[in-house]
Amino acid sequence: MKYYQLPFVLFALLVVSGCSIPSRFVRFFPLKSHVDSDQIQLASYEETPSQKTIYVVGHGWHTGIVLKRSDVSTEILPEMETFADVDYVEFGWGDEGFYRAKKITPSLVFKAAFLPTPSVLHLAGFEGKVKRFYQMSDIIEVKIDNDKFDDMCRFISKTFTRDENGESSILGPGLYGESSFYRSHEKYYAPKTCNVWTARALKKAGLPVIPAMAATAGNVLSQTKKSGRVLQKSSSGLKAAALRGNE
Repeated sequence: MKYYQLPFVLFALLVVSGCSIPSRFVRFFPLKSHVDSDQIQLASYEETPSQKTIYVVGHGWHTGIVLKRSDVSTEILPEMETFADVDYVEFGWGDEGFYRAKKITPSLVFKAAFLPTPSVLHLAGFEGKVKRFYQMSDIIEVKIDNDKFDDMCRFISKTFTRDENGESSILGPGLYGESSFYRSHEKYYAPKTCNVWTARALKKAGLPVIPAMAATAGNVLSQTKKSGRVLQKSSSGLKAAALRGNE
């Protein structure tokens, strides 16, 4: 590699790195966070009847939004019918080729970074506590008003490709938990990255985030924690490592 090519390579990696959780990390590094999140002292943060709780999770380069399954209207997100037996569902969005790739190649990196490419949504359902499922991910808990919650769900719903009957298309199994990839009509390109998509959804939820300043997972988390509380802080870049049920 020529020295003058390095900035372009680094830029490409920055753009595409947030749209996948490498399965090899999930498979080979079943580690726990160095922080016992149950020992973190937190102020009272109770949900009121006019609010719902959401979780923003950071898996190293990538961020997602976790919603309680029973809070989500199937009229807004009919995909929830598929996840009827789970407690929570995580939503993420990114470049299809990079997100679903078993092996990352220079061609995939270049296309995702510099060309408008097809995108997908990744939905992952799971049972039990959020902190138990995401043992090594950053987790921020946020309370939002019910109407803003529905606005955010509508934003997510509009990201799906839907036919004339409003039905979405499942492309195949996802990365962990009870998960699937779905076709999205949006194109992935710089600077419209997966973390920017997360920030756009949070903005619909009424959070004072700036999507244009959310290119990285760290920035999404930094902006989000101003509106919520940190439930768990991971110890390293291998934050996706302890996702459970990831065979």
